[in-house]
Amino acid sequence: MLPDPAPIEVFYDGNFADYAISYNSGASRFTITDMNATDGDEGTDTITGAESFVFNGTAYSAADLQTEAARQANTAPGSPAIASGGAVDETAAAGTLVATLAATDADGDTLSYQITDAAGTPVSDPDFQISGNEIRLRPGAEIDFETAQTQTLYVTAADAFTTSAPQQITLTINDVAEDIVLADTGVSFADTGVTENFIQGGQVTITSRGPTTPTISIAAAATISSTLAPGMTRSFQALEMIRSMLAMVMTTLSSMAERISSMPAPATIILTSAMATQRLMRAMART
Repeated sequence: MLPDPAPIEVFYDGNFADYAISYNSGASRFTITDMNATDGDEGTDTITGAESFVFNGTAYSAADLQTEAARQANTAPGSPAIASGGAVDETAAAGTLVATLAATDADGDTLSYQITDAAGTPVSDPDFQISGNEIRLRPGAEIDFETAQTQTLYVTAADAFTTSAPQQITLTINDVAEDIVLADTGVSFADTGVTENFIQGGQVTITSRGPTTPTISIAAAATISSTLAPGMTRSFQALEMIRSMLAMVMTTLSSMAERISSMPAPATIILTSAMATQRLMRAMART
């Protein structure tokens, strides 16, 4: 019986990185081309059956060369983009899906996505994280429409061998009516988005929940400044306004008392009460 043949080992003088390598899996054939002619051009070799390759004294297995051939043949994935979504409410809970990502890959490889800085270095964003191809709200995130209506991330797509250039992704923060509590004195509040449903600032509370008319509760000593139109501001003392309102109510009630005896039906009372309310509202509008 003849002994088993010794494993075939192929030697090259140049460094491993100096060679272009391709692999035909059907024929189990390597094609190796020297790309650095300055240290001695070794040309192109077609090799089958070799189990080991030595480049400038360093040994590589056939599996190593197959991996290198796949890397060299690989096409880098395209830049990622938002496939769906892209907006999130400012009050959303941790883990909320914000957007899904997609990128093209000519080789059909499975892609992974990562948040980076503008140079492509991976970073941890305080508000958002990526799971698979999904951007989700991170636990402890502090997104606020009044602070920033959009946020920008840089994201890369990667296959097994290469990574795309970082792509800028813009996410929109949706405004949501919130309960807002201001400091007791010297407060200033500007609402740039949707109308809030509850605002409290020390001696003033404004509540508007549900379909009912907003309720305004004002402490007697509170001073309120309200902007009615661009460049037009009215200031008034809450105490004086309340006194004026009470005086008008007393006058209206006195007038109603004089007429009650002559009113023939409840409908007349209701009508007069409505007229008194309208008169009260007009008087308030003039203050």
